[in-house]
Amino acid sequence: MHTTQKQKFFAITGIASLSLLALGIILFSEEIFNNLKSLENLEGEANHSSEMTFAESKPAGLPDLAALPSPERGSRSVVNGDRSKAGTVLLQGFEPNGSIGEWEIKNWEMASVDPTEGKNTFLASAQYWQSAPFVVPLLHFFRIEVETKGPGTVWVGGMGFNPSASWGRYPHILATSGELVADDWTSWNSVSDNEWEKRVFFTRALGHSTSSAVRLMGDGVLFRNLLVTTASNDEVCEWADAIYTQEMVELGWVPSASITDTCPFARERLRAGQILRVALVGDSIMNDLANSTCDALLRRRFPKSSIEIINAVGGGTGADDWLNDAETTWPRHDLDLNAAVIRTLPDLVIIGGISNGKSWRSDIAQLVSRIRDESYSLRGSSPDFLLVSGAFGSGKDSLDYELGLSDLASEMGCGFLPLRSITESYFESAAKSHYPKSHFYRDDIHANHRGKQLLGRILLTFFSEGERDSH
Repeated sequence: MHTTQKQKFFAITGIASLSLLALGIILFSEEIFNNLKSLENLEGEANHSSEMTFAESKPAGLPDLAALPSPERGSRSVVNGDRSKAGTVLLQGFEPNGSIGEWEIKNWEMASVDPTEGKNTFLASAQYWQSAPFVVPLLHFFRIEVETKGPGTVWVGGMGFNPSASWGRYPHILATSGELVADDWTSWNSVSDNEWEKRVFFTRALGHSTSSAVRLMGDGVLFRNLLVTTASNDEVCEWADAIYTQEMVELGWVPSASITDTCPFARERLRAGQILRVALVGDSIMNDLANSTCDALLRRRFPKSSIEIINAVGGGTGADDWLNDAETTWPRHDLDLNAAVIRTLPDLVIIGGISNGKSWRSDIAQLVSRIRDESYSLRGSSPDFLLVSGAFGSGKDSLDYELGLSDLASEMGCGFLPLRSITESYFESAAKSHYPKSHFYRDDIHANHRGKQLLGRILLTFFSEGERDSH
């Protein structure tokens, strides 16, 4: 990965560094900055065998959501239905003397407050700020609103935390206690250097979190008036539709019968108005797919159903890492296939990403077999499986990967979604309407809120049996 890509990856995934909240702000030492730089090999395209050295200590873990007894199939409670009223969970200003209350500053360079802008404004300069934790019901969406001004790129992220988590923790000893790796980021380029712009982003409380938080970042960007509220499904879809209709071109892909005839159990649960629990397994690309508001869009399309998303992801983790989860533990990565996937009783498992290595065929086949066999042992049935090719990243997979993955899906009795072909074809179409490929990326690898809408609309179309969504 190029250096600029690595630097942006630090920004996107919200790498934790030491925070000092006192009368002044103390700069990181060069030694700690170099420690952070050791994470450069975390994310890669089929290159995730970096031999990083970390301290042996790690937070004590207790059984989390995946370890709790699960109700029988069909009797699980709905945890993410509509809510008629939105409530404020965070309203925060930034004082001109640098006092930020319960906020944490994660310093890479000295931050300063612009005295000309007055109270409740701070100037970001290559670091991120993290809010005090707040609680939103698991898998519920919340809305982040903040005003920004300045020439730099604006970054807004939703974070999840669980100090007792036994899997899914951010893989570094300097990470904030209980920080989960499945964060959700987007970015904007400034339209004007001199005018305040309102930024709005919707994200979801992770299913294995105990609290959530907001992170803001930018280089030379002023922030003010942060507001976080709970959000209804209608509000999420209204925001998603505005992005899709005003900032993108329409998705022209219509799946063939060979695609829509797959995953019958999952499709039947949607049609029958039952809960559909979906585990997405892989790397940060799969995390973006999980964070694509696909659950909100599907809930609108199938209003009697409820969709529960499990982010079983890690930075740069391929099928081989998930197979060897006993050896892939915190603080390198924090994978546990049993806890993250099998014991959550998913109805559908989606496997993909851009980090599957040269032995991807046997790795994915073994991963499907392990989940299938252990699910049968646990509950007497197995979920549907959907194998998806890469998306975003460099824009290409290894030679014949997509065709080979399609063949493997057929052999294993899995569904297949040619995500790479669909997204690259879409980018070509969008470019003709003056939306360059970068319009959908938040960095050189990952999707922004527009790119995630593309991913969400593809999943919506997949499950809608080829029928175009009316929105």
